[in-house]
Amino acid sequence: MYALTRRQFLKSSALATTLLALAACAPKPTPTAVPEKKEAEKVASPTSAPAAQGKTPVVFLCAGTSEVESKHQKYWTEEFNKATPDVEVKIELIGWSDLGTKQRAYIAAGDAFEISWYCGGGAKEAWLMGWVEPLDDYIGDLKDTFKDFLFDPLSPNVVEKDGKKYWIGMPFCNYAIGVVARRDKIVEKAGLADNNAIWEKMATWEGFLDVAKKIHNPPDFYAVSGPYNHWPSEIILQNGLYSIADFSPDWQDEYIAALEYLVELFELMPRDAVTWVHRDDVTAYSNGTVGLNRQGTYFYGDVIPRNPDLMTAEKCIVLPEPHGPAIQDNLIGIGFCGYWMCSKSKHKEAAAKFLRWLAKPEVENTFPMNLSPLKGVDAKQQVQELEKLFPGMYGERAIWWFDEWNMLLEKHTPWWGEIVVPGEEINKIFNDEMVRLFNKETTPQKAYETMKPAIEAVCKSCPRRDGKKFE
Repeated sequence: MYALTRRQFLKSSALATTLLALAACAPKPTPTAVPEKKEAEKVASPTSAPAAQGKTPVVFLCAGTSEVESKHQKYWTEEFNKATPDVEVKIELIGWSDLGTKQRAYIAAGDAFEISWYCGGGAKEAWLMGWVEPLDDYIGDLKDTFKDFLFDPLSPNVVEKDGKKYWIGMPFCNYAIGVVARRDKIVEKAGLADNNAIWEKMATWEGFLDVAKKIHNPPDFYAVSGPYNHWPSEIILQNGLYSIADFSPDWQDEYIAALEYLVELFELMPRDAVTWVHRDDVTAYSNGTVGLNRQGTYFYGDVIPRNPDLMTAEKCIVLPEPHGPAIQDNLIGIGFCGYWMCSKSKHKEAAAKFLRWLAKPEVENTFPMNLSPLKGVDAKQQVQELEKLFPGMYGERAIWWFDEWNMLLEKHTPWWGEIVVPGEEINKIFNDEMVRLFNKETTPQKAYETMKPAIEAVCKSCPRRDGKKFE
């Protein structure tokens, strides 16, 4: 399947009005409690411990801190070290929120790491900072093993400079974004027993909200998960905007309408959910206290170790994110998480050896959180390979999960998100205002009026419908 970018879809659509990434773990609260905010992991100063004598050291910054992610990454790193006499990879597990800080600390110290994780536009942002070494000259022969849309011009894994395309990120998983929902609650409370009826009803903002209100039963059960996990930014995009920085004058009403819809969703969330991080959402869903979660293909691997009975086709269903009135189809955000090589590294050839190892089918197909990025891997093959590394978690019981995600990608419009630059600063402006909106300290109209000048003042690259340039 070839994945359309948002711009390609707009150009090809007759309507032309239509218009994305993770995981950790935490202790379970009581079934009716909401999770407490966890203290952020402290980031230690970077130090490169000496490798074993005669071995070239490769520092690997890994954000796979969940139980299943870390098992996969540690296992294959150890296997590589056993099989490679001249290279020793030193894996550092770092929470997503601290990954950028760790990268900057290494580079500032002049003792660069070799390989880092990224998701979404992370590799592109690092490229713009001059940190990324293109992979073409090191592992370019592996390109044909990956799915074709990996090299779409707007993919987060490639860049173009001076008319030449460069491969900057090697994926370890292909992810899609949608809504993971409690099917059993929807059947019980909304009377929608057929999956097709659920998908049809909940495809739009109006239908989604109607079902959400019916399953909402606080304090024991909240319809909607916490707002941290890109609910606000994705709702903006699902009403035709190009980005959270799209303040095109002709689309002001659609932006504000999206904020008004968010206010309605906020009413169906736990009040302290504004402080949640991903691990809290995983815990709440696993405990059965929330029902509609904006999540991705990775969520199965998060929940299954905590509550395997919940992750079945009878109790769960995967939905597209609902769309607003300004567009005509659901958009399925797609992307990759992967690895990029640091341009400041002194050991690029050794790093390339490790990347080549990580690109092996038995490594790629056993990452537990998403779809394989390799060509020709169907659900049955992937769950069989996953079962070898994670016995009892995957196998036949997980085929429905992969089948439903693949169905959504085939049925609806997939698209790559376009990054805003500087992403960290723009997202902070947006997220701070969303917290104020969540806490009823502002209104959608006032929030728009506050964000517009603040974001436009710092914007360097902000996709907009009116095509305004900031660079």
